[in-house]
Amino acid sequence: MRIRLRCADGLKTLEIADDASVDQLLAAIATLSGVDAQNQDLRIGYPPTLISFLPADLPKPATAFGIRSGEQLILNSKDGNGVGDVISNTTPATKEIPPKTIPQNNKTNNKNPDGHAVQLSTGDGYLVLRVVPDDNSCLFSAVSLALLGSIDENYMMRGIVANTIQDNPDTYNESFLGHNPAEYVEAITRPENWGGAIELSILSHAFKTSIVSVDIATLRNDVYNAEYENRIFVVYSGIHYDTLSLSPSPDASAEFHTTVFPSFEAPPDLPDPLLEACKQLAGELKQKRYYTDTATFTLRCGECGQALEGEKMATMHAKTTGHSSFSEY
Repeated sequence: MRIRLRCADGLKTLEIADDASVDQLLAAIATLSGVDAQNQDLRIGYPPTLISFLPADLPKPATAFGIRSGEQLILNSKDGNGVGDVISNTTPATKEIPPKTIPQNNKTNNKNPDGHAVQLSTGDGYLVLRVVPDDNSCLFSAVSLALLGSIDENYMMRGIVANTIQDNPDTYNESFLGHNPAEYVEAITRPENWGGAIELSILSHAFKTSIVSVDIATLRNDVYNAEYENRIFVVYSGIHYDTLSLSPSPDASAEFHTTVFPSFEAPPDLPDPLLEACKQLAGELKQKRYYTDTATFTLRCGECGQALEGEKMATMHAKTTGHSSFSEY
């Protein structure tokens, strides 16, 4: 199996036997990344879902946990080291697509940070957070706002994704999507299902514009299809996407905002002012708790009513019961 591993120092390729055990997988990751097995925080799909291993799971085949050739894993160190900018010119091969299992409302927010702004180091305006509605279409709304100036085309964005998958069956096959393509297409056109990395990459290609996704929790930048001449910025806060725009002043009206920017390859001694501002803004939003910590937030199973804490417990509950509907409380 050839597996893509996204970690602090870039995108790596991991090669292990087709029948490799979980223990062998973790050891190979440790050798490649320098993060020992006990300290590995591994996530799969988008939004990234934590992969939980019990001691009894170590001798089991890695394929039993959805890990297959062509898959992409996200690695962070549990002690917080090794977090950096990650370049994603391709997308994770799987993504959960059932009706919403984790809600998009973020109860950790003390206030709506719409309009939160930081000034660019060059003095050329302010990077501003543009909050979009807190629903399952937030990714599509955020991209629509950045590319077209309005959230009203979010349904069109879903249609572009669906048509692209249908028109390119060799690329977007069941192995890549992790689901039957027809079922995936039907699901992604429904407003109760959210999008992730696959959708960001498809929309990036459709509009020939790079998409930079700024992760508040990790301060990481995920860059989709960096080869394009222009780029847009979205912000990911755990279970929600918003848009970033450049304004001449913190309180300028939306008509004066810029949301599409030339791509910029900075030489080593000249940092990218937009990426610098992204990191500063994400850090300030993190201090304001504008993100959902999926490791500690509280959930309730919609099928049996059991109270759960964090994504890990919800994942284990889903494995043991087959339940898949959860709500935050």
